[in-house]
Parts: sequence; structure tokens; C-alpha cells
Amino acid sequence: MRAAAGRYGGGDADVEQWGIAGMLHDADYEKWPDDHPNRIVAWVRDAGEEAIAHAISAHYTRWGVPYQTALDKALLACDELTGFVMA
Repeated sequence: MRAAAGRYGGGDADVEQWGIAGMLHDADYEKWPDDHPNRIVAWVRDAGEEAIAHAISAHYTRWGVPYQTALDKALLACDELTGFVMA
């Protein structure tokens, strides 16, 4: 996600924000798979990081959250791509 920030986020992309979104987006999955991503979204939102919370919400396609920013779109794309590579 940090590399994607530079490539797809334009000159104003916050590389650290994108990296954090990438690292945290599935942080609750192993321990609470049936509650994913509710817990991580709530935690990130409580920390005042609404843009990251929205991107994580949007990456969970079952919720139907609209993709509003390059961060939202990149998180979904990078998540799918890394899953494919790992498979």
C-alpha cells in the first residue's frame, strides 16, 4: 500500500496512512472472522482515522460501502492482488 500511494494516490497521498490501512485492514480476521471487519473499523474510527476506517469498510464488499477515494480503491485492489499472489 505504501508503494501504491506513490503510484495511484498522486502527489498528495499520505504514504503512512496508506501503509497503515494496508497493515490493519484484516487485523481482526484471524481472531474474529465472523465479526470482520467490524472490530477493526470501530477501533480505527475511535482513533480518529475516518479515512482509514472508510477504506477498510469499503474493502469488505458485502457492506456495499462506496469507493470514494484512491485509498478506498487501492486497498481493495491490493488486497485482492496479494491474495492472488499468496495463493
